[in-house]
Amino acid sequence: MKRKALIGIIIFLNIVLCASILLFVRLVTNSGIRLDRKLNLGNKYLLSMDYEKALRAFTDAIDIDPMADAAYTGRGDTYLAMGDYENAWNDYEKAQEITGDDTLCESRFGRTQLLVTDASGAPLPGASVSVANENRAYQMQTDADGIASEVICPAEYHMNVTKDDYAAMEETVQIEYEQHTIDTVVLEADDPNIAVTEALTAYAEQQSYMYGNTYQVSAQLSGYELNRDNGNLPADAYMGYTIGDFDEDGVSELCAAKLDGNYGVQLIMYEASDGQVTEQSRLDLNVDMNAAWASSSHMGGWNNELSLFTSEQDGKRCIFADYYKLEGVFADGVGRGVQRIEYNGASLYENGAAGYGGSDLDPADLREFEGYMREMGAVDPDAESLVAHSGGFAYSYFDNVEEFVHDEFYTESLSGAIQNGNRGASGSWRCAPRDAMYRR
Repeated sequence: MKRKALIGIIIFLNIVLCASILLFVRLVTNSGIRLDRKLNLGNKYLLSMDYEKALRAFTDAIDIDPMADAAYTGRGDTYLAMGDYENAWNDYEKAQEITGDDTLCESRFGRTQLLVTDASGAPLPGASVSVANENRAYQMQTDADGIASEVICPAEYHMNVTKDDYAAMEETVQIEYEQHTIDTVVLEADDPNIAVTEALTAYAEQQSYMYGNTYQVSAQLSGYELNRDNGNLPADAYMGYTIGDFDEDGVSELCAAKLDGNYGVQLIMYEASDGQVTEQSRLDLNVDMNAAWASSSHMGGWNNELSLFTSEQDGKRCIFADYYKLEGVFADGVGRGVQRIEYNGASLYENGAAGYGGSDLDPADLREFEGYMREMGAVDPDAESLVAHSGGFAYSYFDNVEEFVHDEFYTESLSGAIQNGNRGASGSWRCAPRDAMYRR
């Protein structure tokens, strides 16, 4: 009896198992049939360019079988035909993930290439190229032919190209569908002098310059309190500066003009390394900014004027100091001098000078003065005009002139104060080629 019951149970279980298998096979078969139908419908609608129905059909196929790579590929093709590259890319990537075949995106979009060269057109291997937006980022390196290559989803990107010893390049690029090349990118050789110039400029701009404050100018000019004894001219103040490559080593230096404690004028040469600025050399000029008191009854007084500028001579950037001295209250004597100063990488030194002094305009002395001016690089100098101070400053006879930078506040304040009737004896200086004079 027990044996018959056991046999009955086994037979029953076999019947249930068989039924389950048949049901499963039927479900799978039906699912496969439904999937095939949706895929066929999707392809049909895609071919007839009925993209909305194609999308629905392929999406239904994915709902039936989330691992159906053909459904993702078909829907991706539909998005691609509609110009929706972002969604197309996403579906192709999913199909690649399922199949393990990473060539689908490339087969649909192609490979984008970028050529990186130097200024001469020579390819630059080993350059790093970053192409990124809020959705995607690509990192590439150029090969031996200077070409960076990648399969990129069409969109707008921020591109950054870098290479050691070259200045980085950044720009916005639009990758179009079936665009397989980007315009050639040219990298300029990195200029180490840029950092040097930035450090020197920052240092120069941090210094305290003569009459750099509008309020101080007005206060010092009022009441004719302009003489040295009252201490209105700040000793040890900077007057101006210029930056250039004075020793022809390919790296810039900073040359500043500064008052010393006795109101003489010094040129100071600075260099920068690793962001640190250090003084290299000083040179006293043949002029001082000393001035005497003059009453308000006349405009005279001792008037010393200085112009500082640079000019390229024989391929070298030279510094010129042009000074004018009015020796007496009623101009019974004058002095005019021009110095050419150079820098050899260690020291500032004078390399030429022309001077004239006295109240008479002796023709022979004037011609000698002009001869010295020519030796320093002046073009057709007019000694009579220079000595009489009717011909402006010496910089007008030189080519390739660059000015010393100075403080604009004082220029503007001084003009207003003089026009309002405040006058007195003054020492002065100005920076070529501007017209405003610094006075004390």
